Formats: sequence, structure tokens, C-alpha cells
Amino acid sequence: MRWQKKGITHRDWVREGPVNTPEGGYVIMEKLIEEQGCPQAFIASSLPVLEGAVRAIRDRLGAVPPEINIGTFDEHPMLGFLANNVWSMQQDENAWAEKAFEMMLSAIEERPVKKNS
Repeated sequence: MRWQKKGITHRDWVREGPVNTPEGGYVIMEKLIEEQGCPQAFIASSLPVLEGAVRAIRDRLGAVPPEINIGTFDEHPMLGFLANNVWSMQQDENAWAEKAFEMMLSAIEERPVKKNS
């Protein structure tokens, strides 16, 4: 990846929060705006986080600039009311549930689970 060759890590452009709620999304976006200004684009990990992020932008700027590109997961009819380009990706809940079950079973059977860094 080009950004890796320039010494940029994902920690330079990924923001995380402790909770998957509108309040969590609000806090993340507020911090991002404070540190770097309003983003040209962002991807929210869920619709609740997106709700909070959009509210933070609106509270700070008075409106959500239509040139901001937004990505999120799952679909909701209300996304169509945003003037922005919005990309929403459908999640495979069945695959997630299957993987979670496999990991729980591994833990019960005391088999190590590979951790991501």
C-alpha cells in the first residue's frame, strides 16, 4: 500500500470509540474535527455511530456539507435523505454469528483464539 510506504499507519486515519452508540459517534467526530477539521469523507462502523457523527458535524457547522462522502454498514431508508454521496455495505450477520460461535466454542474447549493486532 502506498500509505504504508510513506510511513502512515492505520492509526493515523482510523478513529475508534468505546461504544457503538450515537453518543459514541458524536464524541469520535467531535475529536476528529477538533484535531483535523471537518473530514472530506468518513466511514462509520454502524448506523448508530453514523447518526452521532452526522449530528456532531451539523452541530459544529450548522449543516452537513453535501461534498462530504459517507460510508457506513447496513442500509436504512433515511440515508436517502442525506444530500451527500452515501455508500452502505450490507453485513453478513450469519457469517458473523457463525464466527462468534466458533470462537466461543474454542474458548470453552480451551483452544487458543488467534488475536488481531
